[in-house]
Amino acid sequence: MKLVDRINNLKVRNKLGLFLLIPILTILFFSISIIYLKYQELLDSRSTDDFTSVSFQLVDLAHELQKERGLSAGFVGSNGQRFRNDVLEQRKITDQKLKLFNQTLYASTSENNYWGLSEEFGHLKDELQKLPVVRRAIQTLEQGDFFNYYSDLNTSSLHITQYIQVLTNDAELARYGNAFSTLLWLQERSGQERGALNGIFAARSIDTKQIKEISAYIANQNTLLNNFYTVAPIKYQRMLREKLTHPTVVEVKTLRIAAINKITKNDLLKNMQTLIGYGGLIHDFKNYVLRGEKWYVERFHKMHDDAESVINKYQNLPKISQQEVDYLNIIRATFKKYHDQLATVSSMREKGYSAQEIDPIVKVDDKSALNAIIDLRKYMTSMDTSNWWPKATFRLELIKQVSDTIRSDLVKEVQQNRTAATRSLIFYLLLTAISILISLTIGYHVMYRLVSELENMSSNMHSMQLGKNLDHQLKVTGNDEISEMGRAFNNLINEREKFAKKEREYQARALKSQKMESLGHLTGGIAHEFNNILGIILGYTELAMNSNHPEQLQKQHEHLDTVYKAGERAKELVAQMLDFSRSETDSQLQKIQLSDILNESIKRLRPMLPSTIEINTHIDHAIPGVMADHSKIHQIIMSLCINARDAMPGHGQIELGLRTISYENKTCTSCHKKFSGEFVELSVRDTGTGINPDVIDLLFDPFFSTKGMSKSTGMGLAIAHGIMHDHNGHIIVHSELGTGSTFKLLFPQTNKETPVNIENNTTEIIATPAIKTNDKTSELNILIVDDEKYLASFFQDALETYNNKVTTFTDSSLALTHFKENPDSYDLVITDQTMPKITGAELAREILKIRPDLPIILCTGYSENVNEKIAKDIGISAYLKKPLNLNELTTTINQLFVN
Repeated sequence: MKLVDRINNLKVRNKLGLFLLIPILTILFFSISIIYLKYQELLDSRSTDDFTSVSFQLVDLAHELQKERGLSAGFVGSNGQRFRNDVLEQRKITDQKLKLFNQTLYASTSENNYWGLSEEFGHLKDELQKLPVVRRAIQTLEQGDFFNYYSDLNTSSLHITQYIQVLTNDAELARYGNAFSTLLWLQERSGQERGALNGIFAARSIDTKQIKEISAYIANQNTLLNNFYTVAPIKYQRMLREKLTHPTVVEVKTLRIAAINKITKNDLLKNMQTLIGYGGLIHDFKNYVLRGEKWYVERFHKMHDDAESVINKYQNLPKISQQEVDYLNIIRATFKKYHDQLATVSSMREKGYSAQEIDPIVKVDDKSALNAIIDLRKYMTSMDTSNWWPKATFRLELIKQVSDTIRSDLVKEVQQNRTAATRSLIFYLLLTAISILISLTIGYHVMYRLVSELENMSSNMHSMQLGKNLDHQLKVTGNDEISEMGRAFNNLINEREKFAKKEREYQARALKSQKMESLGHLTGGIAHEFNNILGIILGYTELAMNSNHPEQLQKQHEHLDTVYKAGERAKELVAQMLDFSRSETDSQLQKIQLSDILNESIKRLRPMLPSTIEINTHIDHAIPGVMADHSKIHQIIMSLCINARDAMPGHGQIELGLRTISYENKTCTSCHKKFSGEFVELSVRDTGTGINPDVIDLLFDPFFSTKGMSKSTGMGLAIAHGIMHDHNGHIIVHSELGTGSTFKLLFPQTNKETPVNIENNTTEIIATPAIKTNDKTSELNILIVDDEKYLASFFQDALETYNNKVTTFTDSSLALTHFKENPDSYDLVITDQTMPKITGAELAREILKIRPDLPIILCTGYSENVNEKIAKDIGISAYLKKPLNLNELTTTINQLFVN
């Protein structure tokens, strides 16, 4: 059996366990790999810390051995006359460093762990054991090469230190270590030079071999300096250059050059005396005069060239004086005289002259040359070398200051690396433990949940199959996809036989529910509208009752006519509510004009919308009639407009359109089917928040809602889909987030005939927020703002009978503009609350910003947003509910202006 088949045959529990095991093992593998690397980094950092500590102790020991070597050289060179106490004190310091080094080495290493340098450490220990013997030999001034012993000891120490410094894997540490080792070698070569010259100056004698050694020390120092300036970080290079410009360092170099020059001059003068003296070129010249043998001439020429070379070397020495140059010229001139006389001697020999005859003729006075050599020796004055040791030591200390700085930085870097490595290891250990714990916990719970639910469903289904009980419900727990699958299975069982029979019933109930929901929205708006009507009726009735003079009869008739019209409006509102709430489940299709339904819907819709929402219409009055159910089309329009209102929480516009249009191979948004043909298009567009493109296809699902259960049942669009399906129509939806949505209802045209043109009933209700106003007692300048013109006229007529000057606005935005232009012209403001564009509360706030002391009366027939307490908090002086009577209004005004 193949592996895939074996896996497929495993139980779900085992499959999930295998599935979870693989990623956990993968996490564990990579975590262990990283932890191992971090652990190795920690071991490396600890090892670096250990061998750095040992190397620094070894460096300190080498530094003290360098001092001891130099002082010992001075002690031996002076034959025990100088530096005795200094040597003894230095030995004590050296022994302390040696003891500290041994302790550090023992604490940091074991017998078999010397970082691969067991042989080197063993050799160093053996050499250090000879130190007491060497010291006794120095103390007794025994002959021996003690200087090289110290040098070899320090060389071994520095080789170990240099090797240790590059053991680290850290590139930055390795660079610091390289610079540090280079300076240590520079200190050693400087110490060798210091010790060697200290011994020479103490002995007051020097030879060519010692000069070569010192020159080699100097050359090595120059090479090491160049290397340091190449490998060291810039800050250390600058530091060392600054140290080496110290005046004492210049003096050390001067003493060094003077000592080497003195020794060199002494050697050159010795060579010169040898070339002149017995067996020299003068002796060969005289022998040639006496004997005439040619080989004397040849040897003379060779020695003459050698003498010329010695003179040139002397002349080319640094800082040679003019007096010395004059002496050298005297010696050179004497040699030239001898050289020139050789030709005369050769000529006279060929002519047969005897030696006695030749000698007086070619005789050369060489006393001046010999005296010049003597004078040159006298001219070389003795140097003051007593300050050599402290000055050379000071120079060495300056170099050590730079190496100590690098050493300090190395220690900080090593400690930081060790701390970082420790933290990194702990972090990855914790991260691994937490990751595995979380993975195991989540994996266990997921596996338990999935397996238990699947086993429960499998067991129940198996029981249903055995018992032939296909109506049995599955036991479902939880809210995940498996639970949903179980519930869906239960729903399929419940609806298997009943779905077709109850579908129309369900739609009828949903339609009724949705109509009742719309009626609920309508109620609040009707309350406001009805109170306005009642206000007009009561107000004008009261005016008519107070009009007793004959000349006022015409005015009385006008008031009563207004009352009649208001009553007609109230009657119409009641009829609309009854018509809207009637129950109709079966479609009654008849040929109708959609424009009539649209205009009727607008009248019913206005009270259901806040005043901040405008309604605009664009109706083509030359459209054909359609076969439709009047009530249900009205219901769709109202439902779509309510949805549009909910999509615009603030200000906005609803645009209703009616036109004819042709479509070719278009897709219906509600049923997703293609269609073509000529249609009457009724559109509802809003400027709201828009619909997410991901959910447009779900809009007509009866169980889907974007508004939540608190605002909608979610059935409105599903019902619209059903109604349009019954009318053989289609729905198209366009929407953009942040821009708004458009719903297009498409009704098939019944014929091409053009209906009778309908009067332009385009309704445009502009929502305007209200403005705040002020009052006095009599003969007041009053500003009245109410979007109901008859009610505003009532207020104006009533208040003008009391000799007040009244200005009326039915547009709150125009009223606010007017007030801003004439802020001091009014004593009182009376404003309605629910108005288009600017509400009464918003208007009051704006006016009080300009005139904080101006009295304002706020009137309202119905408002969910403002009550008496809120009005008082705003700064409004009085809060009155509609409908108002004249007595209530005048009483309130009088109370406002009573001091």
